[in-house]
Amino acid sequence: MITKENTIILPTKLNEEDKELMNCKAVGHLLDIIRYFRTTIHKETNMPASLLDVGCRDDATQSFFTSKGFNWIGIDIKPSTSAILKGDMHNLPIGDESIEFTFCSHALEHSERPLDVMKEFKRITKLSGYIFLATPAYSDYQLFSCDKEHINVPTMKQMKRWAQHVGLEVVHQTYLRNDAYEDRLASLITLLKVVNK
Repeated sequence: MITKENTIILPTKLNEEDKELMNCKAVGHLLDIIRYFRTTIHKETNMPASLLDVGCRDDATQSFFTSKGFNWIGIDIKPSTSAILKGDMHNLPIGDESIEFTFCSHALEHSERPLDVMKEFKRITKLSGYIFLATPAYSDYQLFSCDKEHINVPTMKQMKRWAQHVGLEVVHQTYLRNDAYEDRLASLITLLKVVNK
């Protein structure tokens, strides 16, 4: 359940801290998620780290992640450009433990088998690597009115349960929304860490 205590509300207008995002092609909730990602993930070294953007559709986040020192790889079941790999999140064409960061924004809710997807993310992510998930916040609106392809819209507790079942550590969870949006348009952000293989 979304409450004031578990929700971060971002201002609609970008501020000084957000100026690096002025050239980012991400818009709407994806831009808000990128803004929050920036404050949540701090790379521990200056060495490049690979980041797989699952369900990205296009390269809207590439410039942001590249500017942060990530080797960005986009993948989607229906890529919009040849720069994006074609692949299904249930069976990614990525080697075991080959990615430091797996980023998935508003794609997991389209899966009939979210646990299989989370196992796949764990498989490709290196030990001590991170999985950053953004899904719509649970609401009747998200399930029945927003997008007919939303099959699984987890609550915060459900996402924790899925993570525990797969063997991932929940590092951080919050709801996130823009101050121009209603709670029913919020995102659930879950940061997971791979702690065992």
